[in-house]
Amino acid sequence: MTTPSSDVTFSQSGSGAASRTVEAKLRETVSVRDFGAVGDGTTDDHAAFVDAIASLGDAGGQVFVPRGRYRMSQQLVLTRGVHLTGERQGSNPGYVGSTEYPYPTDILGSALYFDSGVPGLILYEHTDEPDTNTVVASLTAHPDSSPYYEFPSARNSIIENLAILSAGGGTTSTHGIELRCVARLENLRIERFGGNGVEISASADVTQSGTNYGIADLAMLVNVYCVRNGGDGFHLEGRDANVIKLDSCNAQVNSGWGFNDEGLAGNCYVNCHAATNGSGSFRAGIEGAAHTYLGCYIEDGTGKLTSLTRACTVLGGTMPSSAFHADVSQAFLMAGGLAMRGAYRHINYQPKQGNLPYVVGVHLGSSDTTPAVLQFGRTSTFDEWKIAANPRSDNSWGLQYANSPSAVPIQWPDGTGRSGRDYAAEFPFGLCLGDGAGGNFGQVLRTAAAMPTSGSYVQGDFLLNRTPSISGGKILLGWMRLTTDSAHVLNTNWAECYVTTS
Repeated sequence: MTTPSSDVTFSQSGSGAASRTVEAKLRETVSVRDFGAVGDGTTDDHAAFVDAIASLGDAGGQVFVPRGRYRMSQQLVLTRGVHLTGERQGSNPGYVGSTEYPYPTDILGSALYFDSGVPGLILYEHTDEPDTNTVVASLTAHPDSSPYYEFPSARNSIIENLAILSAGGGTTSTHGIELRCVARLENLRIERFGGNGVEISASADVTQSGTNYGIADLAMLVNVYCVRNGGDGFHLEGRDANVIKLDSCNAQVNSGWGFNDEGLAGNCYVNCHAATNGSGSFRAGIEGAAHTYLGCYIEDGTGKLTSLTRACTVLGGTMPSSAFHADVSQAFLMAGGLAMRGAYRHINYQPKQGNLPYVVGVHLGSSDTTPAVLQFGRTSTFDEWKIAANPRSDNSWGLQYANSPSAVPIQWPDGTGRSGRDYAAEFPFGLCLGDGAGGNFGQVLRTAAAMPTSGSYVQGDFLLNRTPSISGGKILLGWMRLTTDSAHVLNTNWAECYVTTS
Protein backbone atom coordinates (compact mmCIF):
# COMPACT_ATOMS: atom_id res chain seq x y z
CA MET A 1 0.00 0.00 0.00
CA THR A 2 1.38 3.40 -1.00
CA THR A 3 1.51 5.98 1.73
CA PRO A 4 0.19 9.40 0.61
CA SER A 5 2.80 12.07 0.60
CA SER A 6 0.57 14.13 2.86
CA ASP A 7 1.02 11.46 5.56
CA VAL A 8 4.82 11.39 5.36
CA THR A 9 6.76 13.98 7.27
CA PHE A 10 10.03 15.46 6.15
CA SER A 11 12.44 16.27 8.93
CA GLN A 12 15.71 18.06 8.34
CA SER A 13 18.60 18.24 10.73
CA GLY A 14 19.35 21.39 12.56
CA SER A 15 18.23 23.02 15.74
CA GLY A 16 14.66 24.26 15.53
CA ALA A 17 13.98 22.86 12.02
CA ALA A 18 10.25 22.45 11.38
CA SER A 19 8.86 19.13 10.17
CA ARG A 20 6.53 19.23 7.19
CA THR A 21 4.98 16.85 4.70
CA VAL A 22 6.84 15.68 1.61
CA GLU A 23 4.09 17.30 -0.43
CA ALA A 24 4.80 20.66 1.22
CA LYS A 25 8.53 20.18 0.74
CA LEU A 26 8.16 19.40 -2.96
CA ARG A 27 5.89 22.39 -3.47
CA GLU A 28 8.66 24.77 -2.42
CA THR A 29 10.15 24.37 -5.89
CA VAL A 30 8.62 22.38 -8.75
CA SER A 31 10.36 21.46 -11.98
CA VAL A 32 8.62 21.44 -15.32
CA ARG A 33 10.34 18.09 -15.93
CA ASP A 34 8.25 16.61 -13.09
CA PHE A 35 5.13 17.39 -15.14
CA GLY A 36 6.31 15.88 -18.41
CA ALA A 37 8.35 18.63 -20.07
CA VAL A 38 10.97 17.18 -22.39
CA GLY A 39 12.96 20.20 -23.54
CA ASP A 40 14.14 18.74 -26.86
CA GLY A 41 12.88 21.64 -29.01
CA THR A 42 10.36 19.37 -30.76
CA THR A 43 7.92 18.07 -28.15
CA ASP A 44 5.15 20.50 -27.20
CA ASP A 45 5.87 21.28 -23.54
CA HIS A 46 3.19 23.94 -23.03
CA ALA A 47 0.85 21.70 -21.02
CA ALA A 48 3.67 20.66 -18.70
CA PHE A 49 4.41 24.30 -17.87
CA VAL A 50 0.72 25.01 -17.24
CA ASP A 51 0.41 21.99 -14.93
CA ALA A 52 3.59 22.88 -13.04
CA ILE A 53 2.33 26.41 -12.38
CA ALA A 54 -1.16 25.21 -11.43
CA SER A 55 0.30 22.76 -8.89
CA LEU A 56 1.46 25.72 -6.80
CA GLY A 57 -2.09 26.80 -6.05
CA ASP A 58 -3.31 30.37 -5.73
CA ALA A 59 -0.37 31.32 -3.54
CA GLY A 60 2.08 30.66 -6.38
CA GLY A 61 5.71 29.69 -5.89
CA GLN A 62 8.87 28.75 -7.76
CA VAL A 63 8.98 26.82 -11.03
CA PHE A 64 12.38 25.57 -12.17
CA VAL A 65 13.18 25.18 -15.87
CA PRO A 66 16.26 22.98 -16.35
CA ARG A 67 18.46 23.75 -19.32
CA GLY A 68 16.93 22.70 -22.62
CA ARG A 69 14.75 24.04 -25.45
CA TYR A 70 11.07 23.85 -24.52
CA ARG A 71 8.70 24.16 -27.46
CA MET A 72 5.53 26.19 -26.77
CA SER A 73 2.50 25.87 -29.05
CA GLN A 74 0.50 28.47 -27.07
CA GLN A 75 1.06 31.63 -25.07
CA LEU A 76 2.09 31.02 -21.47
CA VAL A 77 -0.39 32.85 -19.24
CA LEU A 78 0.52 33.72 -15.65
CA THR A 79 -2.34 34.60 -13.32
CA ARG A 80 -0.61 34.23 -9.97
CA GLY A 81 2.75 35.18 -8.52
CA VAL A 82 5.37 32.82 -9.95
CA HIS A 83 9.14 32.69 -9.81
CA LEU A 84 9.94 31.14 -13.18
CA THR A 85 13.67 30.53 -13.38
CA GLY A 86 16.05 28.77 -15.73
CA GLU A 87 19.52 27.48 -15.03
CA ARG A 88 21.36 30.45 -16.55
CA GLN A 89 20.81 33.35 -18.88
CA GLY A 90 19.81 32.10 -22.29
CA SER A 91 22.39 33.28 -24.81
CA ASN A 92 23.11 32.92 -28.49
CA PRO A 93 26.73 33.10 -29.67
CA GLY A 94 25.44 34.90 -32.78
CA TYR A 95 28.32 35.91 -35.04
CA VAL A 96 31.86 34.69 -34.46
CA GLY A 97 34.03 36.10 -37.20
CA SER A 98 31.91 35.91 -40.34
CA THR A 99 29.92 32.85 -39.25
CA GLU A 100 26.39 33.17 -37.85
CA TYR A 101 25.58 30.30 -35.57
CA PRO A 102 22.23 28.52 -36.14
CA TYR A 103 19.12 29.78 -34.38
CA PRO A 104 17.96 28.50 -31.95
CA THR A 105 20.11 25.35 -31.73
CA ASP A 106 23.06 27.21 -30.23
CA ILE A 107 21.02 28.87 -27.52
CA LEU A 108 22.64 27.92 -24.24
CA GLY A 109 20.87 27.30 -20.95
CA SER A 110 17.07 27.24 -20.60
CA ALA A 111 15.01 28.41 -23.58
CA LEU A 112 11.28 28.68 -24.26
CA TYR A 113 10.78 28.31 -28.01
CA PHE A 114 7.35 29.55 -29.20
CA ASP A 115 5.79 28.42 -32.47
CA SER A 116 5.52 30.88 -35.34
CA GLY A 117 2.97 33.62 -34.68
CA VAL A 118 2.48 32.64 -31.01
CA PRO A 119 3.04 35.34 -28.35
CA GLY A 120 5.31 34.52 -25.42
CA LEU A 121 4.38 35.21 -21.79
CA ILE A 122 1.66 37.45 -20.40
CA LEU A 123 1.34 38.40 -16.73
CA TYR A 124 -2.11 39.60 -15.68
CA GLU A 125 -3.25 41.94 -12.94
CA HIS A 126 -6.42 40.00 -12.04
CA THR A 127 -8.62 39.51 -15.08
CA ASP A 128 -8.58 41.03 -18.55
CA GLU A 129 -12.28 41.45 -19.27
CA PRO A 130 -12.59 43.44 -22.52
CA ASP A 131 -16.10 44.81 -21.81
CA THR A 132 -15.36 47.81 -19.58
CA ASN A 133 -19.06 48.48 -18.92
CA THR A 134 -19.42 45.02 -17.42
CA VAL A 135 -16.30 45.53 -15.34
CA VAL A 136 -17.39 48.88 -13.92
CA ALA A 137 -20.89 47.62 -13.09
CA SER A 138 -19.50 44.53 -11.39
CA LEU A 139 -16.97 46.44 -9.31
CA THR A 140 -19.61 48.96 -8.25
CA ALA A 141 -22.13 46.28 -7.20
CA HIS A 142 -19.76 44.06 -5.23
CA PRO A 143 -16.17 45.32 -5.28
CA ASP A 144 -14.78 42.59 -3.02
CA SER A 145 -16.39 39.60 -4.71
CA SER A 146 -16.62 40.89 -8.26
CA PRO A 147 -16.02 38.24 -10.92
CA TYR A 148 -13.63 40.80 -12.37
CA TYR A 149 -11.21 39.48 -9.76
CA GLU A 150 -11.64 35.96 -11.02
CA PHE A 151 -8.07 34.85 -10.35
CA PRO A 152 -5.14 35.93 -8.19
CA SER A 153 -2.81 38.55 -9.59
CA ALA A 154 0.57 37.68 -11.13
CA ARG A 155 1.87 40.72 -9.27
CA ASN A 156 5.47 40.47 -8.02
CA SER A 157 6.32 37.54 -10.27
CA ILE A 158 9.96 37.00 -11.22
CA ILE A 159 10.99 35.74 -14.67
CA GLU A 160 14.72 35.12 -14.95
CA ASN A 161 17.57 33.19 -16.55
CA LEU A 162 15.72 32.30 -19.74
CA ALA A 163 15.87 32.74 -23.49
CA ILE A 164 12.37 33.50 -24.74
CA LEU A 165 12.42 32.86 -28.47
CA SER A 166 10.00 32.86 -31.37
CA ALA A 167 10.08 30.86 -34.57
CA GLY A 168 9.10 34.15 -36.23
CA GLY A 169 5.96 35.57 -37.74
CA GLY A 170 2.97 36.98 -35.93
CA THR A 171 1.35 40.39 -35.79
CA THR A 172 2.27 43.66 -34.09
CA SER A 173 0.58 42.30 -30.93
CA THR A 174 2.68 39.14 -30.81
CA HIS A 175 4.97 40.21 -27.97
CA GLY A 176 7.71 38.28 -26.22
CA ILE A 177 6.69 39.26 -22.68
CA GLU A 178 3.63 41.37 -21.84
CA LEU A 179 3.28 42.85 -18.36
CA ARG A 180 -0.01 44.11 -16.95
CA CYS A 181 1.32 44.12 -13.38
CA VAL A 182 4.42 44.70 -11.28
CA ALA A 183 7.09 42.07 -11.98
CA ARG A 184 10.84 41.61 -12.17
CA LEU A 185 12.47 40.47 -15.41
CA GLU A 186 16.13 39.53 -15.18
CA ASN A 187 18.77 37.83 -17.35
CA LEU A 188 16.50 37.31 -20.35
CA ARG A 189 17.03 37.15 -24.10
CA ILE A 190 13.86 37.86 -26.12
CA GLU A 191 14.13 37.35 -29.84
CA ARG A 192 12.22 37.38 -33.17
CA PHE A 193 8.65 38.02 -32.04
CA GLY A 194 6.38 39.81 -34.52
CA GLY A 195 5.52 42.54 -31.99
CA ASN A 196 7.60 44.05 -29.20
CA GLY A 197 10.22 42.20 -27.23
CA VAL A 198 8.86 43.52 -23.92
CA GLU A 199 5.44 45.19 -23.78
CA ILE A 200 4.48 46.86 -20.49
CA SER A 201 0.91 48.12 -20.82
CA ALA A 202 -1.08 49.03 -17.72
CA SER A 203 -3.85 51.38 -16.61
CA ALA A 204 -5.88 51.05 -13.41
CA ASP A 205 -8.74 53.05 -14.94
CA VAL A 206 -10.85 50.35 -16.57
CA THR A 207 -13.12 52.91 -18.20
CA GLN A 208 -10.22 54.13 -20.31
CA SER A 209 -7.87 51.18 -20.55
CA GLY A 210 -10.16 48.43 -21.73
CA THR A 211 -8.04 45.32 -22.22
CA ASN A 212 -4.83 46.58 -20.64
CA TYR A 213 -6.13 46.86 -17.08
CA GLY A 214 -3.37 46.65 -14.50
CA ILE A 215 -0.78 48.50 -12.46
CA ALA A 216 2.84 47.99 -13.53
CA ASP A 217 4.28 50.86 -11.47
CA LEU A 218 7.62 49.90 -9.88
CA ALA A 219 8.31 46.98 -12.22
CA MET A 220 12.03 46.31 -12.77
CA LEU A 221 14.01 44.95 -15.71
CA VAL A 222 17.66 43.91 -15.31
CA ASN A 223 19.92 42.63 -18.09
CA VAL A 224 17.10 42.00 -20.55
CA TYR A 225 18.22 41.72 -24.19
CA CYS A 226 15.62 42.25 -26.95
CA VAL A 227 16.90 41.53 -30.43
CA ARG A 228 15.42 41.11 -33.92
CA ASN A 229 11.80 41.70 -32.90
CA GLY A 230 9.30 43.05 -35.42
CA GLY A 231 8.20 45.97 -33.23
CA ASP A 232 10.06 47.84 -30.51
CA GLY A 233 12.65 46.22 -28.32
CA PHE A 234 10.96 47.65 -25.22
CA HIS A 235 7.59 49.45 -25.25
CA LEU A 236 6.00 51.01 -22.15
CA GLU A 237 2.55 52.61 -22.22
CA GLY A 238 -0.42 53.48 -20.05
CA ARG A 239 -1.38 55.59 -17.07
CA ASP A 240 0.09 53.06 -14.64
CA ALA A 241 3.33 52.11 -16.37
CA ASN A 242 5.44 54.52 -14.33
CA VAL A 243 8.41 54.57 -11.95
CA ILE A 244 9.80 51.56 -13.81
CA LYS A 245 13.54 50.92 -13.81
CA LEU A 246 15.38 49.40 -16.75
CA ASP A 247 18.92 48.49 -15.71
CA SER A 248 21.59 47.28 -18.18
CA CYS A 249 19.00 46.41 -20.81
CA ASN A 250 19.94 46.06 -24.47
CA ALA A 251 17.89 46.64 -27.65
CA GLN A 252 19.43 45.71 -30.99
CA VAL A 253 18.21 45.14 -34.56
CA ASN A 254 14.53 45.57 -33.71
CA SER A 255 12.30 46.94 -36.49
CA GLY A 256 10.80 49.69 -34.32
CA TRP A 257 12.38 51.73 -31.54
CA GLY A 258 14.97 50.29 -29.21
CA PHE A 259 13.23 51.83 -26.16
CA ASN A 260 9.80 53.41 -26.78
CA ASP A 261 8.32 54.92 -23.62
CA GLU A 262 4.72 56.17 -23.61
CA GLY A 263 4.25 55.91 -19.86
CA LEU A 264 2.38 58.80 -18.26
CA ALA A 265 4.70 60.06 -15.51
CA GLY A 266 8.30 58.95 -16.01
CA ASN A 267 10.67 55.99 -15.88
CA CYS A 268 14.39 55.48 -15.28
CA TYR A 269 16.92 53.96 -17.68
CA VAL A 270 20.33 53.04 -16.24
CA ASN A 271 23.26 51.80 -18.33
CA CYS A 272 20.98 50.78 -21.21
CA HIS A 273 22.22 50.25 -24.77
CA ALA A 274 20.65 50.60 -28.23
CA ALA A 275 22.02 49.80 -31.67
CA THR A 276 20.65 49.43 -35.22
CA ASN A 277 16.94 49.70 -34.42
CA GLY A 278 14.74 50.64 -37.37
CA SER A 279 12.91 53.68 -35.93
CA GLY A 280 15.60 54.97 -33.60
CA SER A 281 17.18 54.36 -30.22
CA PHE A 282 15.25 56.03 -27.35
CA ARG A 283 11.82 57.66 -27.66
CA ALA A 284 9.69 59.56 -25.13
CA GLY A 285 6.18 59.72 -26.51
CA ILE A 286 4.27 61.64 -23.82
CA GLU A 287 4.92 65.36 -23.36
CA GLY A 288 5.63 66.05 -19.71
CA ALA A 289 6.70 62.51 -18.73
CA ALA A 290 9.97 63.02 -16.85
CA HIS A 291 12.12 60.10 -17.98
CA THR A 292 15.75 59.90 -16.84
CA TYR A 293 18.54 58.29 -18.87
CA LEU A 294 21.67 57.66 -16.79
CA GLY A 295 24.86 56.37 -18.37
CA CYS A 296 23.06 55.01 -21.45
CA TYR A 297 24.87 54.18 -24.68
CA ILE A 298 23.91 54.46 -28.34
CA GLU A 299 25.89 53.02 -31.23
CA ASP A 300 26.53 55.19 -34.26
CA GLY A 301 24.94 54.12 -37.53
CA THR A 302 21.41 53.14 -38.56
CA GLY A 303 18.60 54.08 -36.16
CA LYS A 304 20.78 56.03 -33.75
CA LEU A 305 18.64 59.15 -33.24
CA THR A 306 16.45 59.70 -30.19
CA SER A 307 13.10 61.47 -29.96
CA LEU A 308 12.88 62.97 -26.48
CA THR A 309 10.68 65.64 -24.90
CA ARG A 310 11.72 68.64 -22.83
CA ALA A 311 10.88 66.85 -19.55
CA CYS A 312 13.61 64.23 -20.15
CA THR A 313 17.06 64.38 -18.57
CA VAL A 314 20.10 62.61 -20.01
CA LEU A 315 23.24 62.23 -17.89
CA GLY A 316 26.54 60.65 -18.95
CA GLY A 317 27.30 57.77 -21.29
CA THR A 318 27.46 58.44 -25.03
CA MET A 319 23.82 59.44 -25.14
CA PRO A 320 24.42 63.16 -24.38
CA SER A 321 26.33 63.55 -27.66
CA SER A 322 24.48 65.89 -30.02
CA ALA A 323 25.14 63.31 -32.76
CA PHE A 324 22.31 61.19 -31.34
CA HIS A 325 19.66 63.93 -31.20
CA ALA A 326 17.69 65.52 -34.01
CA ASP A 327 17.63 69.32 -34.16
CA VAL A 328 14.17 69.32 -32.59
CA SER A 329 15.31 67.39 -29.52
CA GLN A 330 14.32 69.20 -26.35
CA ALA A 331 15.85 66.98 -23.66
CA PHE A 332 18.31 68.31 -21.11
CA LEU A 333 21.65 66.62 -21.88
CA MET A 334 24.67 66.58 -19.59
CA ALA A 335 28.05 64.89 -19.97
CA GLY A 336 30.97 65.34 -17.60
CA GLY A 337 29.00 68.05 -15.77
CA LEU A 338 28.63 70.13 -18.93
CA ALA A 339 25.44 70.71 -20.89
CA MET A 340 25.99 69.69 -24.51
CA ARG A 341 25.18 71.89 -27.49
CA GLY A 342 22.51 69.63 -28.90
CA ALA A 343 19.92 70.18 -26.19
CA TYR A 344 17.46 72.65 -24.76
CA ARG A 345 16.68 73.28 -21.14
CA HIS A 346 13.39 75.16 -21.07
CA ILE A 347 12.27 77.49 -18.32
CA ASN A 348 8.57 78.46 -18.47
CA TYR A 349 8.65 77.73 -22.18
CA GLN A 350 5.91 76.40 -24.46
CA PRO A 351 6.07 76.41 -28.28
CA LYS A 352 2.93 77.38 -30.15
CA GLN A 353 0.57 74.44 -30.59
CA GLY A 354 -2.50 74.87 -32.79
CA ASN A 355 -4.60 77.78 -31.55
CA LEU A 356 -2.99 77.87 -28.12
CA PRO A 357 -1.14 81.08 -27.27
CA TYR A 358 2.62 81.38 -27.11
CA VAL A 359 4.21 81.19 -23.68
CA VAL A 360 7.29 83.37 -23.43
CA GLY A 361 10.28 81.83 -21.73
CA VAL A 362 13.95 80.95 -21.77
CA HIS A 363 15.97 77.90 -22.69
CA LEU A 364 19.66 77.19 -22.27
CA GLY A 365 21.68 75.62 -25.05
CA SER A 366 21.01 75.40 -28.76
CA SER A 367 19.63 72.87 -31.21
CA ASP A 368 20.65 74.65 -34.40
CA THR A 369 23.97 74.90 -36.24
CA THR A 370 25.08 78.05 -34.38
CA PRO A 371 26.45 77.35 -30.89
CA ALA A 372 24.40 79.32 -28.37
CA VAL A 373 24.33 79.58 -24.59
CA LEU A 374 21.01 81.34 -24.08
CA GLN A 375 17.82 81.69 -26.12
CA PHE A 376 14.60 83.46 -25.25
CA GLY A 377 11.40 84.25 -27.08
CA ARG A 378 8.06 82.76 -28.08
CA THR A 379 9.14 79.77 -30.21
CA SER A 380 12.34 78.04 -31.19
CA THR A 381 12.23 79.55 -34.70
CA PHE A 382 10.17 82.78 -34.59
CA ASP A 383 10.35 85.93 -32.47
CA GLU A 384 13.35 84.60 -30.65
CA TRP A 385 16.68 86.12 -29.64
CA LYS A 386 19.82 84.26 -28.70
CA ILE A 387 23.37 84.84 -27.54
CA ALA A 388 25.38 82.95 -30.13
CA ALA A 389 28.99 82.43 -31.18
CA ASN A 390 30.34 84.06 -34.39
CA PRO A 391 27.00 85.50 -35.56
CA ARG A 392 28.88 87.61 -38.17
CA SER A 393 31.78 85.16 -38.62
CA ASP A 394 34.24 87.51 -36.96
CA ASN A 395 35.42 85.79 -33.75
CA SER A 396 32.79 87.30 -31.54
CA TRP A 397 29.72 86.58 -29.49
CA GLY A 398 26.57 88.48 -30.26
CA LEU A 399 22.89 89.04 -29.62
CA GLN A 400 21.26 87.61 -32.73
CA TYR A 401 17.64 87.65 -33.95
CA ALA A 402 16.72 84.13 -35.04
CA ASN A 403 14.14 85.26 -37.59
CA SER A 404 16.81 87.32 -39.38
CA PRO A 405 20.26 85.83 -38.65
CA SER A 406 22.07 88.87 -40.10
CA ALA A 407 20.47 91.10 -37.46
CA VAL A 408 23.09 91.42 -34.70
CA PRO A 409 22.49 94.68 -32.80
CA ILE A 410 25.35 94.12 -30.34
CA GLN A 411 28.42 91.92 -30.29
CA TRP A 412 31.58 91.55 -28.28
CA PRO A 413 34.89 89.87 -29.09
CA ASP A 414 35.70 86.35 -27.93
CA GLY A 415 39.35 87.22 -27.31
CA THR A 416 40.81 85.65 -30.44
CA GLY A 417 43.54 87.96 -31.75
CA ARG A 418 42.27 90.82 -29.58
CA SER A 419 44.01 93.15 -27.18
CA GLY A 420 43.41 96.39 -25.31
CA ARG A 421 40.52 98.52 -26.60
CA ASP A 422 39.44 95.77 -29.02
CA TYR A 423 37.51 94.18 -26.17
CA ALA A 424 34.92 96.97 -26.26
CA ALA A 425 31.36 96.04 -27.27
CA GLU A 426 30.38 96.76 -30.87
CA PHE A 427 27.04 97.98 -32.30
CA PRO A 428 26.96 96.93 -35.98
CA PHE A 429 23.72 98.83 -36.65
CA GLY A 430 24.60 101.84 -34.52
CA LEU A 431 23.43 103.03 -31.13
CA CYS A 432 19.80 104.12 -30.94
CA LEU A 433 19.06 107.13 -28.68
CA GLY A 434 15.49 108.09 -27.88
CA ASP A 435 12.28 107.17 -26.12
CA GLY A 436 10.28 105.88 -29.10
CA ALA A 437 7.72 108.71 -28.85
CA GLY A 438 5.30 108.95 -31.77
CA GLY A 439 6.39 105.60 -33.18
CA ASN A 440 9.92 106.94 -33.67
CA PHE A 441 12.39 104.49 -32.16
CA GLY A 442 14.90 107.27 -31.62
CA GLN A 443 17.90 108.68 -33.42
CA VAL A 444 20.78 106.43 -34.42
CA LEU A 445 24.42 107.21 -33.73
CA ARG A 446 26.85 105.63 -36.18
CA THR A 447 30.32 106.23 -37.58
CA ALA A 448 31.21 106.97 -41.20
CA ALA A 449 34.19 108.13 -43.30
CA ALA A 450 32.04 110.42 -45.47
CA MET A 451 28.54 111.79 -45.78
CA PRO A 452 26.35 108.87 -46.95
CA THR A 453 24.79 108.86 -50.41
CA SER A 454 22.42 105.97 -49.80
CA GLY A 455 20.62 104.25 -47.01
CA SER A 456 17.62 104.87 -44.78
CA TYR A 457 17.88 107.70 -42.23
CA VAL A 458 15.52 109.77 -40.12
CA GLN A 459 15.72 113.34 -38.91
CA GLY A 460 18.26 113.67 -36.10
CA ASP A 461 20.45 110.70 -37.05
CA PHE A 462 24.12 111.52 -36.53
CA LEU A 463 27.18 109.99 -38.18
CA LEU A 464 30.43 110.50 -36.31
CA ASN A 465 33.41 111.17 -38.60
CA ARG A 466 35.79 108.25 -38.14
CA THR A 467 38.65 109.98 -40.07
CA PRO A 468 38.86 113.48 -38.52
CA SER A 469 41.52 116.03 -39.54
CA ILE A 470 42.18 119.79 -39.04
CA SER A 471 41.36 122.10 -41.94
CA GLY A 472 41.28 125.91 -41.60
CA GLY A 473 41.28 125.66 -37.82
CA LYS A 474 38.22 123.39 -37.86
CA ILE A 475 37.61 119.65 -37.41
CA LEU A 476 34.68 117.96 -39.20
CA LEU A 477 32.95 116.19 -36.34
CA GLY A 478 30.33 114.42 -38.45
CA TRP A 479 26.98 114.76 -40.24
CA MET A 480 23.43 115.21 -38.93
CA ARG A 481 20.32 114.29 -40.90
CA LEU A 482 17.86 117.18 -41.23
CA THR A 483 14.91 115.35 -42.84
CA THR A 484 13.46 111.89 -43.13
CA ASP A 485 13.11 111.76 -46.93
CA SER A 486 15.32 109.60 -49.12
CA ALA A 487 17.23 112.39 -50.92
CA HIS A 488 20.84 113.10 -49.97
CA VAL A 489 21.60 116.77 -50.73
CA LEU A 490 24.38 118.43 -48.77
CA ASN A 491 23.35 121.41 -46.63
CA THR A 492 19.70 120.59 -47.34
CA ASN A 493 19.10 117.17 -45.90
CA TRP A 494 22.43 116.77 -44.14
CA ALA A 495 24.40 119.27 -42.10
CA GLU A 496 28.15 119.19 -41.58
CA CYS A 497 29.02 119.66 -37.92
CA TYR A 498 32.38 121.24 -37.02
CA VAL A 499 34.35 122.08 -33.93
CA THR A 500 37.04 124.76 -33.88
CA THR A 501 40.54 124.18 -32.59
CA SER A 502 40.86 127.61 -30.90
